[in-house]
Amino acid sequence: MDSAPSMSSSIASDFSGIVVFAILQFILSCFVDTQNILRKKVKNMRGIFRRTRKIGKEHTKVVSFVRTIIMYSIVILVMRIMGKRQIGQLQPYEFVIAIMISDLATLPMQDSAIPLWTGIVPILSLLLLQLCISFSVLKSKKIRSFFCGKPCIMVKNGLIIEENLRNQMYTLDDLLEALRLKGFPDVKSVQLAILENNGELSVLPTSEAQEITRGDMNIKAPSDVVTDLIIGGCLLEDNMELLNIKMELLMSELHRSGLNKIEDVFYCYVNGAGKIVVQKKGRQAVDIKERI
Repeated sequence: MDSAPSMSSSIASDFSGIVVFAILQFILSCFVDTQNILRKKVKNMRGIFRRTRKIGKEHTKVVSFVRTIIMYSIVILVMRIMGKRQIGQLQPYEFVIAIMISDLATLPMQDSAIPLWTGIVPILSLLLLQLCISFSVLKSKKIRSFFCGKPCIMVKNGLIIEENLRNQMYTLDDLLEALRLKGFPDVKSVQLAILENNGELSVLPTSEAQEITRGDMNIKAPSDVVTDLIIGGCLLEDNMELLNIKMELLMSELHRSGLNKIEDVFYCYVNGAGKIVVQKKGRQAVDIKERI
């Protein structure tokens, strides 16, 4: 009688052990599946992140390219509105504005996080300031003297003015170098040497040092002015009207040299003697005829 309860209790304990083992195995399998799922998700997220980062880099390159084109176009437009002065001919205030515009334009191009308008608005403000100053300089001599300065005489009647050298912070070596570049190694041959507002040195020689011209010897010579008619296959209509050359006349002369189209002409001009000179593309220059 005692063996039956012990047997049943052992069976119950074995069954409970099996159940616990099954539960643990189920939990372990769920954990493994969950871990595999998490690994797959992490792997997918890494792939998505890599693709997103790659797309982000490409997008950044495109944005930088577009921003650069926009800023370049704006700077070119602003410089065209400011005028056609060369760098060496800029007045001090124009030179400062040009430097500031270049610095402001580089900021939005280098960092895409900076809004584009933070560079455009200051550039347009400097343009407005430059136009106002230029207009005021044209109207007022005092304002012109304040912003542009005044020309300074450095040499007068062969004598160097030391006080003006000190005032302009211009060394004697700089002055002598500038005179030599102008073709006046001897200071005594200079009647006036004026330091202009743009830093250029203007030299007026004495009458004894001036070169003899054709007019002094009553020699008449043909004009050496050259007027372009066609450059790189493009017709310059303004120059045609200036010289009163008809299109029919030009085309007839081109036909005589074996050219049927203006696009076949590399360079065509009228020299000082009144001759039309044409150069074919890939050919040597040939005189066509003297223009009537």
